[in-house]
Amino acid sequence: MGRPTEISLKMLHAFLTWAESASEDEAAHKLGITQPAVHRKLEKFQTQIGSGPRLMQRGRAGWELTDEGHLILPVIRDLVRRFEQLEAHLSDRDEPPRVLRIATGQFAAQYILPRAIAALREKLPDCRLETHLARGLDRILGVANAQYDLAIVTHTPDQVHALVRKHFQSRERLLTCEPLARYPFVVVAHRDTPEGRVLSQLSPQAAIAPHQLSGLRLVGLDPQSGLRQRLEKLTEGTPLTFAPDTHTGGWPAALACAEQRLGAALVPHTVLPPSREQSFVARPFDESFTLDEYLITRPDFSDSTSAVVNAVLREAALSSRGPLARLCGESVRV
Repeated sequence: MGRPTEISLKMLHAFLTWAESASEDEAAHKLGITQPAVHRKLEKFQTQIGSGPRLMQRGRAGWELTDEGHLILPVIRDLVRRFEQLEAHLSDRDEPPRVLRIATGQFAAQYILPRAIAALREKLPDCRLETHLARGLDRILGVANAQYDLAIVTHTPDQVHALVRKHFQSRERLLTCEPLARYPFVVVAHRDTPEGRVLSQLSPQAAIAPHQLSGLRLVGLDPQSGLRQRLEKLTEGTPLTFAPDTHTGGWPAALACAEQRLGAALVPHTVLPPSREQSFVARPFDESFTLDEYLITRPDFSDSTSAVVNAVLREAALSSRGPLARLCGESVRV
C-alpha cells in the first residue's frame, strides 16, 4: 500500500469542520469560504489519501462519513486540537475552548438540561456548551454525522439502530445508547369534557389499560415520535383517535390542548403542575408504557470530559424524575 501524499493541518481542519457540520454550506460559513471551495477541499483530501481507507463516500445529500471516517475522526480532532493549543501557546493567545454540542427534545430541554448546564459550567469551566432543540430523527442522525456530540432521545435502542441502518446503510452499531431515566404517564382531560367524565368514572388507583384509550379523543404525540410509534404498537388492533392539528409543541402544548377541551392528553406525570390539577381529571396509565430518556453518543466521545458530561446528565435526570419515576437499567449499544 502506497503512502498518501502530504496532508496539511489546514486540510485536516477543513475536513474536521465539515464532519462536525450539518452541511457543506454550514462548513463553508465556519471556514469563511464558499461551498464549492469546501467541496473541492474534500475531493482533494480524499484524493490525497490515495489507496488508504475511504473516509468519505457519496450519499443522498453529498459527501458523508464512512465507518472508517467515524473511527478516525477522534484522532483527527485530537491532532487539530493539540495543534491549536500549541499555536495559541506560541503566539501567547488564549486557548480556544472545547465546544460540547448537546441536542435534546422539549422535555429534556425543560426538565434535564437546565440542571445539567448549571453543573457543567461549574465542573467544566473551560468548555463552551451549545444546546440544540431538534426532532428525534434529526438528533439521532446529527450525532451519527458528528453534528452533535450527544443527544437525549426517547427512541428505543432498536428504533435508533433501525434509523441508523436506514439512513447510513454501510454503518452498523454506530452509536451507544445509555438509559437516563424513566417517567410514568398519566391520562389527563378537562373535567368538563366527555373525556374528563369518562376518566372520572375510573378508579384513581387503577392504571388505565392501553385498550381503554380507544374510547378517548387524544391530543399531542407527534406521529413521527418514538413514543407515538411505541403506543401504536402497544395498542395494535385497537383504533386510536387523535384530534387533528394538536400534535406540535410537545407536552406543554398537549396540556394546553386538554385545557382547551380538545381531548385527553397522555403526558409524563412530571409535567403536570399541581396548580393545574384542579382543572384536570388525571389517571395513571399502564406501567409498561413509560417515557424512557436515552443518551446517545458516538464511540469517539469517550474521554474524561465525556465521563463528566454523562455523570452530570444522569444526576440531572435523577433530580427531575419526580416521586413516581424510576431509573432505567443497563447501557445498550446500537
